[in-house]
Amino acid sequence: AGRGSGRSKKEAEQAAAREAWVELT
Repeated sequence: AGRGSGRSKKEAEQAAAREAWVELT
């Protein structure tokens, strides 16, 4: 369970960062 959770969290964080970057730019 930890492995899948960690991977999902990393993907979600990257997606959020990308969205924020797009909004900023």
